[in-house]
Amino acid sequence: MLSRDYSIRRKAWGTRYFMKDVYEDLTLIEKYCQVGEADYGIALVMNDYKNFIYLKSKAAKCWDYDISNGTIVQPGHYTTPIGGKKIDIIIKNEYKFDWVEEGEFYFAFWKDYKKM
Repeated sequence: MLSRDYSIRRKAWGTRYFMKDVYEDLTLIEKYCQVGEADYGIALVMNDYKNFIYLKSKAAKCWDYDISNGTIVQPGHYTTPIGGKKIDIIIKNEYKFDWVEEGEFYFAFWKDYKKM
């Protein structure tokens, strides 16, 4: 049987990866547009973890990949390691997280990011 402590640590790692993965997904959409594989990109992010949206603290390094409500992701090079793994994310556009609450779920949506 897994201990409660293990379960908490596992959830924390999942949280860190989820936040970083949102940034990676935005980068992938930009790359598809950049190389002509798509004319525009659409991104929909859904989660059910209220602390992503309305956080209590940004003390952990994973908040370098901030997805909380109202955050504006600036173009830049994001390299903060997660789980000891090297990260290399380049974002070329600006994205604002305006989460919409629907029941127990939260949604963020971006569209019409044309070729750069």
